[in-house]
Amino acid sequence: MLHFFNGVYNIFTKCFINKLNKAFKNIEIIDNTFNQFDNLILQITNTDGLKFTGNTITNSGTSPMLHADNPAIKIEASKNILLENKSDRGNSKVILECAEGMPEIQFN
Repeated sequence: MLHFFNGVYNIFTKCFINKLNKAFKNIEIIDNTFNQFDNLILQITNTDGLKFTGNTITNSGTSPMLHADNPAIKIEASKNILLENKSDRGNSKVILECAEGMPEIQFN
């Protein structure tokens, strides 16, 4: 089970993770720059169709990191996820973390 801490984008339902019926569909996050002091940029669950492309991740260094062990992206109970064209200059040791049992997702 993933533990969720607030990221820049939080796309998830808190009360129930339904692996069959998806709460969110066809989300696009394209060509943005995320400059924040902590690692977690995107956390999603219960989503069918997310496109995260052309985004740049940087670390502002303006405050101490609260959750230094977090990846940049956490995904659980979701499908049809496209992650590509990333430029990561943040401080995350791990870019992508998927929950157990998820199909393999690549960050191209």
